[in-house]
Amino acid sequence: MKTLINILLDFFIIGLFLYSKVYSYRDKLDKNKRKVFEVVILILCIVPLHNLLKKIFKPVQVGQGFFIDIAQFILLLLFLLLLNFL
Repeated sequence: MKTLINILLDFFIIGLFLYSKVYSYRDKLDKNKRKVFEVVILILCIVPLHNLLKKIFKPVQVGQGFFIDIAQFILLLLFLLLLNFL
């Protein structure tokens, strides 16, 4: 059971990475790859979790016109903590 939970958390971490790297370019993806991307993100529920955390944690400005999305960082931290404690 513990191994299954760890594997699921690994998928959440990979999904979060995929989301953070590809989401802003999703309109430029091939039709088939875009479908796969949307299905993976939908199954992992990354978007609802991310949107909820974005309402709570606003992006932090680290330079002129440069912001870090703290919501993605919080999600990654939560997944990694769960992975280590379960």
